Amino acid sequence: MESTSTKKNPFYVLFMGNNPMDLSKISEDIKNSKGSEMITEAVYNVTDLFKKIKDLAPTWIIIDENIGRSKLKMVTNRLNRETRSSDIPVSILKNSNYQESGVLHAEDFILKEEITAEHLYPALVNMLKFRRTHVLFKAIYRKRKRQFKNLLSAS
Repeated sequence: MESTSTKKNPFYVLFMGNNPMDLSKISEDIKNSKGSEMITEAVYNVTDLFKKIKDLAPTWIIIDENIGRSKLKMVTNRLNRETRSSDIPVSILKNSNYQESGVLHAEDFILKEEITAEHLYPALVNMLKFRRTHVLFKAIYRKRKRQFKNLLSAS
């Protein structure tokens, strides 16, 4: 039996999309993978997404691009703006590499065909490191904004 001090906390991954079959399959694949430290949940609309963010405090949000380009852009912009979700890394689940993603507030893009717990876990760890660095930089920038502006204007 593993002691609670050595047990790792699970990562909560929140999926958003419009296809329950796809998201259920991905979620089951992750849950059934050996040694997975990820707990997954899926939502199918924006209201449920923000309710789950409030209730679950996910580690990572993955949004299926099939929800539509304008909705995807609206959701990623809102996630980035709201205090409760602005520090949560967001990835877009893509069907292929050939579709243009445009300017979205997402840190990563994941191909559906490659989505397994074995692929997601290292991506999640890297994503969390990247996001923490980003959050730290924003905090330092806000604190030192005037010094930073003076440095830029002196150049």
